[in-house]
Amino acid sequence: MNTDATATMKRRSSGRSQLRVIAAIAALMAAVPDVARAQGQPSPAAVREASERFQRGIDLTDEGNYSAALTEFQRAYALTQNALVLFNLSATHEALGHFVEALDLMGRFEREAPAPAVRERRALVDGALARLRGRIGTLLLETDTPGAELLLDGIARPIGEARVGMRLDAGRHRVTVRAPGHVAREEIVDVVGGASARIAINLARVQSSILVRCNVARAEVRVDGVVVGRTPMASPILIGEGRRVVEVTRDGYAPFRQEVTAAGLGAEVRARLSWDPALDANTGARARIRATEPNITASIDGRRVSTDGSELVPPGVHVVRVEHRDFLVTEREVELLAGVVSTVDFSLAPVPAFRDEWMRDAHASRRNGWIVGGAGAAVTVGGAVFLAVRGVTYGTDLSSRDSAERAVQMCGGCVNGMALASALADARDRVTVDEILMGVAGGVTAVGVAGVITGALLLRNAPALDRFERRPMVWVLPGRGLGLAASF
Repeated sequence: MNTDATATMKRRSSGRSQLRVIAAIAALMAAVPDVARAQGQPSPAAVREASERFQRGIDLTDEGNYSAALTEFQRAYALTQNALVLFNLSATHEALGHFVEALDLMGRFEREAPAPAVRERRALVDGALARLRGRIGTLLLETDTPGAELLLDGIARPIGEARVGMRLDAGRHRVTVRAPGHVAREEIVDVVGGASARIAINLARVQSSILVRCNVARAEVRVDGVVVGRTPMASPILIGEGRRVVEVTRDGYAPFRQEVTAAGLGAEVRARLSWDPALDANTGARARIRATEPNITASIDGRRVSTDGSELVPPGVHVVRVEHRDFLVTEREVELLAGVVSTVDFSLAPVPAFRDEWMRDAHASRRNGWIVGGAGAAVTVGGAVFLAVRGVTYGTDLSSRDSAERAVQMCGGCVNGMALASALADARDRVTVDEILMGVAGGVTAVGVAGVITGALLLRNAPALDRFERRPMVWVLPGRGLGLAASF
C-alpha cells in the first residue's frame, strides 16, 4: 500500500472517529430546543428534518461517502443554523481534503457553539486546529498585468487575495491568470503545508498584425508614432491587439494617416500617397521616358504620367513602369533629381506570341521577296534572250520582205509576176509574226522587270529581324542597384 493511500485512509479514519464522537451532540438538537430557538427559532418540522439529515450524514460517513455526507450536514445546518453541526462539517471537509474550509468551520464552531460543548471537546478542537494548520500553505501571486483575473484549479478566485497571500490546501494546484487583450498563462504550483509558495505571472499581450501596402517605395511607416519600416514591406507588422494609428510619409507626397483596429487575423492598410501639389520647378523632378517602341504608356509609382517630362514629380527613388500592347510590362527603380529633367530609357521585350508572329512575317516577307524577285529576274532574262533572238530573225525577214517588194515592182507584168507576189506575201507574213512575237517577248520582259522591282520592295519593306535586339544606353549608379536616369 503506497504512502498516499495510507494517508487517505488515516484521514478518513480520523474523520469517522470525530463524527462518531460528535454524533452524541446531535441529541442536543432535540433535547435542547432553546439552543435551536436561539439560533433563529426553526420550526419543529425543520428541527425534525435537520435531525434526520444529520443522522443520514453520520450513516454516510460510516460508509465512507463523504461527499454525500457533506451535503446532508450542510442541509441540516441550513435548516437550524445549529452551531454544533459546524464540527461535523469541518470534519467532513477534512476527510475530503478541503483543509482551508475545514479550518474555517472549526474556528466558527469554537466561536459559535455553546461553551459547554466546546469545553467538553477542547482536546478534539485543538487537535483539529493544529492538524489543519499544518496542512495549509499560502500562495503569493505577483503580476503587473492590468485587469488580470485568477482561476485556481479552474475556479475564479479574487486575485487581490492572492497578491497578499491566499490560503490553499497543501498539494498541487493549477494557477491560471488571464486578462483582456493578453495571452492567458497557466502554471502548476506545489503548496506545502505551513509554508508560502511564491509565483510571478506577467502576461504578454495578444499579438496581431498590420499589413501596410503602398503605391510608393521607400515611404516611412509609423505605428502609434513609432517608425516600423519603409515600403515596400514584405511582411506584416507584428503588434499587440488594439486601436492603432498608421502613418505613411515621404518627402514630396501628401502624408497618409489611418486608424485601424488590430485584432484576430490582423488589419490591412492600403496607403495611396498623392504628389504634393506644392511642388515647383525647384523642388520637383521631371522624367522624360523613352523606349525601343513608340506609343508607350508610362506611370510613376502607379500614377499615369506623360512621357515628355512635362509633369512635376517628387524627387527621389521611384518605380517607373512602361506598358505597350503586345510587349511585356517593364518597370524598374530610378532616382529622379530635383530641379532637372531626367531621361529614362527602356528596352521592351515582346510577348512570345507576338515575337513569333513578327519573326514569321519577317522571314515570310523575305522569302516572298526573293521568290518574286528571282522569278522576275528569270522571266526578264528569258524574255530579253528571246527578244534578242527574235530581233535577228525579224531583221532577216524584214530584208526579205523589202527584196520581194522591189522584185515585184521591177517585174511589172513579167512571166514570174505570180511567183514574186506569192513570195512577197510570205515575207510580209513572217514579218508580222516576228513583230507579234517580239511584242510578246517585250511584254514578258516587262513583267519580269516588274517582278524584280516587286521582290526588291518586299525585301526592303520586310519587318526587321533585329527589331527586338536593339538596346538603348542605360546608366547604372554603382553600389546602388538603381537605374540613374540621364539628365539634360
